[in-house]
Amino acid sequence: MQNTENKHTKALNSSYKTKVTGMFLGLLVFVLVYLSLVAAASWFLYWSIAYPLPRWSIISIGFKIGIVTMAATLLVFLLKFLFHRRKVDYSQYTEIRAENYPELFKFIQEISQAADAPMPKKVFVDASINAKVFYDKPALGWLKSSNKNLLIGLGLVNGINLSEFKAVLAHEFGHFTQRSMRLGTYSHMINQSIYAMVYQKDRIDQFIEKWKYAGFIRLSMFAWALSPVLEFIRLILIIMANRLNYLQSSMSRQMEFQADLVAVRLAGSNALVNTLYKLTNLGTAFQFALQQIDMAVENGLITDNIFEHYPSIHKYLIHYDLNYAKKDISKRKVLNEKASYLFRKNDLSVPDMYASHPPSYYRELNAKQNFIVAKEDHRTAWVLFRKAQALQQWVSQRFMHQRLNNKTDKMTLEFVQATKVEQFIQEELDSIKLSNNYLGVYGNGRLLTVIDVEKPDRYNNVKDTSLV
Repeated sequence: MQNTENKHTKALNSSYKTKVTGMFLGLLVFVLVYLSLVAAASWFLYWSIAYPLPRWSIISIGFKIGIVTMAATLLVFLLKFLFHRRKVDYSQYTEIRAENYPELFKFIQEISQAADAPMPKKVFVDASINAKVFYDKPALGWLKSSNKNLLIGLGLVNGINLSEFKAVLAHEFGHFTQRSMRLGTYSHMINQSIYAMVYQKDRIDQFIEKWKYAGFIRLSMFAWALSPVLEFIRLILIIMANRLNYLQSSMSRQMEFQADLVAVRLAGSNALVNTLYKLTNLGTAFQFALQQIDMAVENGLITDNIFEHYPSIHKYLIHYDLNYAKKDISKRKVLNEKASYLFRKNDLSVPDMYASHPPSYYRELNAKQNFIVAKEDHRTAWVLFRKAQALQQWVSQRFMHQRLNNKTDKMTLEFVQATKVEQFIQEELDSIKLSNNYLGVYGNGRLLTVIDVEKPDRYNNVKDTSLV
């Protein structure tokens, strides 16, 4: 067993180092190419200014102005890459502090110490079904990165137990220990900057377009000459960006495997895999709940807590959606053994070369390669959040403001208690319920649910679709 564990760890570390080396070399090549372009443009500008006129005339002066303007525009076009500011929307993030949530921060600190990882600079929450590590928005484009922050999606907290929440945080702290995250962050920033240079038109592009049609051919010809040069540079940048994106995704998938092992070490194999398995249903329930919440909004009812609607939506989908019920882990007896697998290889679709996360099937194999047994704490993760309902309401109201496109900073929407909205939602759901005789075939959204035609006997005499 120990020999197998060492082989698996060595193979994973070797592959990880290879991906990191490839990412580093890719970034190095990009920097060299970019600096070469800047150097060439700088030399062109210097030459255009320093080159002496053979004789003074209107034509020669016009040529001088045109070539200098062309060179200066080219250099500015390249340099704007360095000062491109990433537009990251943090408006949905709510920062939480240790003095208000001491139990949660104690839990986080214990995991960070066990993972031998630094504490996050800040901790944020939002309404998503997600958890991630991210950097502060840098002040000077991609030239400077700051400390890592932790984001906890309350939509995820809403559907997992304490052991699974520990696995999620341990996975994120696995990322905290990865120095290669900075390489991935640089690659992401570079991709965003290149995208802006290639696809987003700014004042430089507007200036060139006006220059083309200035009406004086001896000046406008320089703009026409500059345009294909810029398009060629854009082509070079986008080819390099695609390559960097491929390398980043490849490295990111390996980083996920590494971070998963930290989660397995601290929370056990099943806690991580169970969370991965729950994600599909959590997303389905969240989207279905939002559909019902939007329907309530159309009737003048804006809920003050989107999270309170999840339990009833979960029960409804368990009862009326075969696919959802089939993936409900609470209905399964998951043995605390390596041989008990949740994901199947035949569930895999065509892999995306640019995917940042590996398929869950391979993540489960990785997590159970060296199976670690851990006692499961079935309490809800909300026990760590003091005054959880108040936090849910605050995050929900910020979420609803953005969802309803309310741009004001003040809470001007009239929110209604979730219990009242829930009553409306249940009345609406009751009005579209179908008989159990349909076996959930026309379930969520009354869309056709795929059934197993190879095993028709399993549907005989089923009165409760939660048993299917």
